Amino acid sequence: MLGTDGTLRKRSEFGFVFRVGKKQVGRFMVVYAAKNGLEKNRYGIVTSKKVGNAVRRNRARRRLREFIRKTDRGLGSGFDVVIIARNGINNAGFTMLVDEGHQLLKRLGL
Repeated sequence: MLGTDGTLRKRSEFGFVFRVGKKQVGRFMVVYAAKNGLEKNRYGIVTSKKVGNAVRRNRARRRLREFIRKTDRGLGSGFDVVIIARNGINNAGFTMLVDEGHQLLKRLGL
C-alpha cells in the first residue's frame, strides 16, 4: 500500500502540507492534511527523537503505518496527510490509537 506512489518523501512535499494543510492535535499524534489534486491519498509519518530511541521510533512508525492501512479505504481521496507521532504513542493501546486517529481525520473532513 505505501509504495513510492502513496508516500510523501521529499522535504518540499512535507513543507507544502505543513504550510497549506489544516492541523488537528491529539494526545498521541498530530495530523496535517492538504488537498493534493490527485486521485489518491499520500501519507508521510514523522517520528522525532522526543518519541524515544530508534527502537521506539520504529515501533511508532509501524503502528502508524498499520493505522493507515486499516483506514485508507474509508477516507476521501485527493489528500496529502502527514502524521506526527507524539511522546506517549507507544504507551497507548492500538485501539486507542485508531480511535484517536479516526477522530482527528474526521475533524479534518476526511
